[in-house]
Amino acid sequence: MPLEIYDIVSVSYEPDCSITEVRGSVFNSDWSPASGVYFKVWNDWGWSAISNPSTDGLWDVFLYDKPREMTWHVRAVEGEQPVSPIFTVHTDLDCEKGIQRARINWKKNRPPLPVYPYRVVGIDSHRTCGVTALSGTLLTADWSPVSGSQVVVWNDYGWSHMSEPSVAGYWEVFLSDTPKEGTWYAQVVEYGQAVSSVVKVVTDEDCQQGPQRVQIDWQQLPTVPDSTTFSYEVTDVSSEKDCTRTEVWGTVVGENWEPVSGAQVQIWNDYDWSLTSEPSVIGRWNIYLYDKPREMVWYVQLLDRGRPVSPVVRVVTSGDCTVGPQRVEINWKRRPIGPMPPEG
Repeated sequence: MPLEIYDIVSVSYEPDCSITEVRGSVFNSDWSPASGVYFKVWNDWGWSAISNPSTDGLWDVFLYDKPREMTWHVRAVEGEQPVSPIFTVHTDLDCEKGIQRARINWKKNRPPLPVYPYRVVGIDSHRTCGVTALSGTLLTADWSPVSGSQVVVWNDYGWSHMSEPSVAGYWEVFLSDTPKEGTWYAQVVEYGQAVSSVVKVVTDEDCQQGPQRVQIDWQQLPTVPDSTTFSYEVTDVSSEKDCTRTEVWGTVVGENWEPVSGAQVQIWNDYDWSLTSEPSVIGRWNIYLYDKPREMVWYVQLLDRGRPVSPVVRVVTSGDCTVGPQRVEINWKRRPIGPMPPEG
């Protein structure tokens, strides 16, 4: 996943019979205009261009001197390094009601949390009135056991211990042969490098009240192919305020805009939480997240038979429904296959 320094804050469209272009504003994290930021625009047929550096927060890329039907992809770049999510816009030939000009506004965000290859898929605790220990399983993305990886456990007082290499996916760190009170931190390690976020758990010396054994299960994230190999692209992202819920939803269509049933969408955040939608029905999908506004950064991706088939979309919801958004719509379309069509 690219380093995402800039987020999309708003998008608008308008018709224009004399031009096809993308443009917008870019802001620093304090909303002051950002200068010196570049934007790359490309299509599915190998054409690309990079804007001049933004001046007083303004940037633009001229595409055609007339309406042009095409799907364009836009992102901020620093040299060859992408520094924002991809935004996809579709322009058309109808300059009375269609889209020829897109305005995309961006804002610099705080550095994202590290993205580790393992996520937590389960935490369970048990009262045993005997030994105190942490244990669990390490699994691949397809739920096969991982052997040879380790888990390091430590507390707030300088004590730490590394598990033996996992065998058939199982790992364990023994803490005490009696119930022991403590706050413990656990993290998966491979080749001396942390490969998961830190999990904090608590054990209790009173085996009638709290746990002595805690099981933590980790699973590897699916391997994400390069964006050029994805078979689906984002055609639209929009959002709205809602004081009663937090939700993501949208549509999935084929190359000829026909509804696609059976596709699933996965959503996750920076805190090892994830959820996969029910299969799409007549092209529609949704994931209900909360029964109230919730501030959070979410990552959303289309799946086909459990494998990623689209770029990751990064969206932000707000805990304040007077500001929004709480509901985000993401629509996907299958990429076309074949030669670039002639100008129409």
